[in-house]
Amino acid sequence: MLISIITPTFNRSELLKNCFKSLTEQSVTNFEWIIVDDGSSDQTENVVNDFLNMETTFPILYYKKNNGGKHTALNFAMDKINGDVCCILDSDDIFLPEAIAEINNEWLSYFKDQTIGVVCFLRGFDPENAISHISEGTKIVSNHIDYRINQGIKGDFCETIRVNTFKKFRFPVFPEEKFFSEGWLWTNIGIGYKTVYVNKIIYLTEYRDDGLTRAGRALRLKSPKAGMLNSYVQMNKKIKMKYRLKQGILYNVYKSRVRESDRKKIIKQNDYRLIRGITKPISWVLSYYWNKKFL
Repeated sequence: MLISIITPTFNRSELLKNCFKSLTEQSVTNFEWIIVDDGSSDQTENVVNDFLNMETTFPILYYKKNNGGKHTALNFAMDKINGDVCCILDSDDIFLPEAIAEINNEWLSYFKDQTIGVVCFLRGFDPENAISHISEGTKIVSNHIDYRINQGIKGDFCETIRVNTFKKFRFPVFPEEKFFSEGWLWTNIGIGYKTVYVNKIIYLTEYRDDGLTRAGRALRLKSPKAGMLNSYVQMNKKIKMKYRLKQGILYNVYKSRVRESDRKKIIKQNDYRLIRGITKPISWVLSYYWNKKFL
């Protein structure tokens, strides 16, 4: 099968070189590399042109678009994918040499089962130290809600997604907002599809001070419409009540930052009223505190 590696990037020209090097070192080459440049102002285009001028064993597809945030780059990539399975490889991260082989081998076992939407591997700070863990043996079949959310398993994983599944969940876009949590994608997939969790590190991550992970709460508060939608989907009844209440608090915080005339355009349903109602007092206090601390 063909595996599509998607790299959204913004002003990461030097780090892209390490990302590229890790792909040239793969033990198998049945993949394409799709780079979506989200409006970089550095030397990204020149660096990628250097890649394109090299002789590689895999195709490189480079696209540049106006800056809109990582989620808009992922939406853009959906229309360019040629593969059967895709994976997001951030521009400041790398694959281990057997990553593509591991992805290919696992998916060959599960691809005919249409209930499987994701095969998920571990990320590590290095090849021996995983960011998170898969505790029950070497492999488990579950879903994002039952395994990750309801068991409180935190930390980034390396998700590989059936392309047909990925394309069903295009991120909503609000032009004035530049951030949309990928949790929205994984939770939506978890509602309808299973995930296979494989206890192998294939992906190495470095959390940078100028990265999206470290940008944290301020970035989310500046994208409240996306925050509302993310919290709304995570109040789904398949999720444990403790976590739903937390999302109710966050929903109200983000809602308070959205104009009343826009709220019904974003959330057309009127579900989870009890959760949203009982969490309002906490949301008011938290909203005041976060506004002071982060904005």
